[in-house]
Amino acid sequence: ETPSSIDRKAAKGRSAAPPSQKTNDTANATAAGARETATKQEGNTIPRPLLYAGVVSCLMAAFAASPPGFYYHVQAAPQRQLNTTAFAACLSPAGYRDTADLTAIRAINDLTNTDGVLVYLSVYAGEREPLLNKTVQQPAYERFSVAYEAKGEALARTIAETLIGEQERRYVSPGFLFRTAASICNDTADASGDVFCAALMCHNVLRALGRRSTYTDKHGVDYAPAWLRAKESYWMKSVAPALNAAMLPLRNDGGGDKWGEWYHVFGLLAYGIHEAATLSSKHVAVDIDKAIAALDTLINKFITPGHQPEDPVKAQVDRDTAEVLRHLLLQDYPSDYVSHAGCMDDDGWYVVAAPAG
Repeated sequence: ETPSSIDRKAAKGRSAAPPSQKTNDTANATAAGARETATKQEGNTIPRPLLYAGVVSCLMAAFAASPPGFYYHVQAAPQRQLNTTAFAACLSPAGYRDTADLTAIRAINDLTNTDGVLVYLSVYAGEREPLLNKTVQQPAYERFSVAYEAKGEALARTIAETLIGEQERRYVSPGFLFRTAASICNDTADASGDVFCAALMCHNVLRALGRRSTYTDKHGVDYAPAWLRAKESYWMKSVAPALNAAMLPLRNDGGGDKWGEWYHVFGLLAYGIHEAATLSSKHVAVDIDKAIAALDTLINKFITPGHQPEDPVKAQVDRDTAEVLRHLLLQDYPSDYVSHAGCMDDDGWYVVAAPAG
């Protein structure tokens, strides 16, 4: 495909500036031990992993047989939110080059079809499901959270220095965060282009800072990253508010708390890249990502404590992310499609302009 005229007009039509918005070793060892032995948690909500396992195959069959665009109408959806082609182009300079990278990504991160990444990305760390904790959830948590903590801390510290240090950056865009994460992940010659790691790091840090309360289970076991627990006050009272104020909104109404939209976008990108790498098929990976985005919308009312339906705008951002993934994987736009200076702090490269009037 060629980049859409909507994307191109939206990318060039927005203003350059969005609305102003501005260890303890013993303790860690004890917490780590508690995390490994905590295997039970009661609850009155339906286990999310079980719902995913039971429904995703049916959704995949439905999407495979449906006409293009069907998944956008799983529920009444608002206008498309993300400027998908330009969004992907703003991420691409982080290191993604060609199909060969997928093989390297799979090997570097030891990715498999049974490594539990979907459970890790879908379920809050503090929600311990009795049936899957030992077999899937805890191993996946160790694989995709604990194993990446050093890189996650490096990303968090870089963000902190950028926001409240001498540089005092005013805006944080998805492209800026992704490229920063990529520079940390691609620290060796054989890791060049490790966009899975970059997307996962963005997801992990954003979810930790934006959804801190979800990391403690009902038994008091804290699964938050060690770097966050070590300096809780600093991260939650200084860095998190500064980052949230600087993050560009990913909704064209400028609403939302931003944390949810941002970490969902990077979680879906990480999952889609994982599927592309393990299945060796970009197109199948995009279809799976579409199904997962729609599935999350369908079951949200059943798995959340308040049983509230998904915010339709946020759900649309999730669905748009599958198209961002498609463009990122296929690289189906000119190399000069975006202004890389604009990618750093102009929301027009990421969000479609709201309708006039």
